[in-house]
Amino acid sequence: MQGIAARTGRSLIVFTWDGGSLDHIGLDADPRFDILLFDFTGRATPPDRDWPFLSHRTECKGDVLRVVSRYLRQQGGSPEYVALFDHDIRTSIGGINRLLDIARREKLDSFAPALSPDSYFSYPRFLACPQSSVRKTRWVEVMMPFYRTELFLAAGDFYERSITAYGIDSFVMPMFQKILGMDNVAIIDLVTVTHMHPVSSGSRCCSNGLTPYRERILARRQCLSWLKANRPDLIGTAWFYATFAPLDGPARFWLLRLGWPWHQAWRLLRSLPSPQRRTRAHALPPVTPS
Repeated sequence: MQGIAARTGRSLIVFTWDGGSLDHIGLDADPRFDILLFDFTGRATPPDRDWPFLSHRTECKGDVLRVVSRYLRQQGGSPEYVALFDHDIRTSIGGINRLLDIARREKLDSFAPALSPDSYFSYPRFLACPQSSVRKTRWVEVMMPFYRTELFLAAGDFYERSITAYGIDSFVMPMFQKILGMDNVAIIDLVTVTHMHPVSSGSRCCSNGLTPYRERILARRQCLSWLKANRPDLIGTAWFYATFAPLDGPARFWLLRLGWPWHQAWRLLRSLPSPQRRTRAHALPPVTPS
């Protein structure tokens, strides 16, 4: 196990690796960022590339987020962005250089490259749009996300409770984007990558006894509890419903939308002066004896 690169001012790109070929990472340019090769099997031998190497057996992407978050805290430094690529994403060094250039120009807080048309995918919205260059979105998929380091580390407690990272991308990160004021999020259509393998099943059971789908529901519940305890002022806002009951999300989350009119009425009533305050405000001043 070698030390990881986490230099202040440079971005850290984490390539997860299964110990096989690295041909899917094109060496078409010199990297203007630091690289960490993350062997998630826990048994691979470092390859013939001069990249910092970390070996840790993991079960799924949530474990990777947790390990990288811990090591970043231990290593110190403050990379500009942290990116975590799945092992089956075909990309290139030059493409990542360009992504970072665009992100700096657009002052993005979180972003991801678009998926090529021949990619395996879960959400059509993340496929490349030929008519677009940079598309704003609420969140980016955990398959290959880029986050500002402060944003990535802010969610560390949630990584500790996740194996698959289901719900981390769609609920946890949008919550901290809002809390930190880092909500400039986009898909960069000018740079595409390819997801080479079929998407794994969301119904398989993990070592914690939960399926990925159940982990997503749990992550959502944890976010709602966190908001209730720490930022109750955000509950019932337009952002709240767009994040936790999105109309383009699973139907099981739409039930929360039933609270929309009641929340709006409650917030309106809270903004009005109470009858007691109105009475005091319009009362005549007391008469003082001469």
